[in-house]
Amino acid sequence: MMRTKNGIALIGGATYDITGTLLGDAHRRDSNPSRIHTGCGGVGRNIAENLARLGLDVRFLSAFGTDALSGELIASCEAIGIDTRLSYIKEGARACTYIDLLDKRGELLLAASDMALTEEIPLDLLSEAVKDLNAHRLLILDANLTEDALRCVAAHSESPLVGEAVSIAKVNRLRGILPRLYAVKANIGELAALTDREIKDDRDLAAAGACLLAAGVKRVFVTMGPDGACCIDGDGMTRTPGFPAEVRSVTGSGDAFCAAVVYGLYHGLPTEDILLFGAAMSHITLKSPFAVSRDMTEAEVLRVRDLLAPPALGR
Repeated sequence: MMRTKNGIALIGGATYDITGTLLGDAHRRDSNPSRIHTGCGGVGRNIAENLARLGLDVRFLSAFGTDALSGELIASCEAIGIDTRLSYIKEGARACTYIDLLDKRGELLLAASDMALTEEIPLDLLSEAVKDLNAHRLLILDANLTEDALRCVAAHSESPLVGEAVSIAKVNRLRGILPRLYAVKANIGELAALTDREIKDDRDLAAAGACLLAAGVKRVFVTMGPDGACCIDGDGMTRTPGFPAEVRSVTGSGDAFCAAVVYGLYHGLPTEDILLFGAAMSHITLKSPFAVSRDMTEAEVLRVRDLLAPPALGR
């Protein structure tokens, strides 16, 4: 995929995030001493910000209300150069909200998301907006959109589509547009849910990926936590191992990996390089309290990538 001046387009969720990180062991049905962090997030918005921080031109269509938090979300996008002008603005509505609770190691215990406003984006708005978004080299869709919204965009899009699974609860929304998706990014639990398969080993993983290829998807990118990541496509399975990481918060690490996939497709990188780029972006995010690290730049990602997996001589 050759780079063009038109950049990347995304349609998906933007949320105001509230994250609690326990300072000790969890006690159920009790108040737990914690460190509370708030900020701007949402799967689509996080991917958009990561890509903007890597230097790409980004347009982002989401849903916003007219409350103070919606204003903060829009301002956060504008500050990093993300164009949100095609978004749905509902008068009197409040921003979508995401609340997560992390254990003392920064691993997710539980999360709750209120994405009702994103699910209200009118289909006629989407069909009109896609006419503008077709000028972009890639269009990323996250599964916070309804099935009808996803089908509407897929029906009108002329750009290659990348689907982001979002969660086990929402990944099945992508089923109706699998023949139109160039690539899918999912974690191993989301892949299992999307393909109705139990995944215990590499053989199961390959079979699940093959299901999506048979449905029309060209490339399937899968994150597997400490076991690394892989891509399944017509050339088989390409894997990278897991790398030890300093974890402050897992929030946003999967979104960073998806952004790396998009960056790699945009620049036509080899599959192994895309996976290593994703590992580096996830590492940078895991060290940050924010859903998108303030340290995320193309130069920093390349530096971390080479620390994780030094380039071969002559590369």
